[in-house]
Amino acid sequence: MWQVQLRTYIFENLRMSNYVLTYRFFNFLAATDK
Repeated sequence: MWQVQLRTYIFENLRMSNYVLTYRFFNFLAATDK
């Protein structure tokens, strides 16, 4: 049971980190676009 929870936890962290990286990337593009 704990293996499923661990996998879910890892996937959640990956999704969040991907969201943050994408957000920073678009902010970077917007800053350099000026």
